[in-house]
Amino acid sequence: ARDAFADALRAEPDYPAAHIGMANACILAFETTRTDAMPDAQALEQAARHAREGCRLDASSGEAWSTLAFVLHRRGDAPEAIAAARKAVMLDPDNWHHHLRLAFVSWGEERLRAAHRVLTLCPGLALAYWFAATVFVARQAFDAALDELRAGCESQDAQRIETPRFKAVGLH
Repeated sequence: ARDAFADALRAEPDYPAAHIGMANACILAFETTRTDAMPDAQALEQAARHAREGCRLDASSGEAWSTLAFVLHRRGDAPEAIAAARKAVMLDPDNWHHHLRLAFVSWGEERLRAAHRVLTLCPGLALAYWFAATVFVARQAFDAALDELRAGCESQDAQRIETPRFKAVGLH
């Protein structure tokens, strides 16, 4: 994917979607090395550069801001990541992906609201239940956490018979 986006950027260096695609490819490459003794910091920096460029070239793109949010979170910049995710949600409020990323980068009430919005827009997405449960566990509201986790496990189990989608694994 990185090679394909690099080709696209050579052909059209100011194409926002190619920068966003490259940022996603780079951040996913970084993710594969995140637990290594030497994570791929170069991929992370490339992701940040392309995500910022995608936002600069198309400031109205929710996808660009959502991608930037994920990248900034992985760089350890939580406040800026939350701001970028909020902007993605503001620009494209009906896209469940943006709410999922807001849940990923945020905490507390904001994470709960984002997770529950995901479930409104994409019912049964097990990962949204997990995000909500993490807040309740941190609050030591274990009954509420178990309610979320049970619903998430039920959704995860249903994935085996549904059509392919963004699947959760290991929620049990």
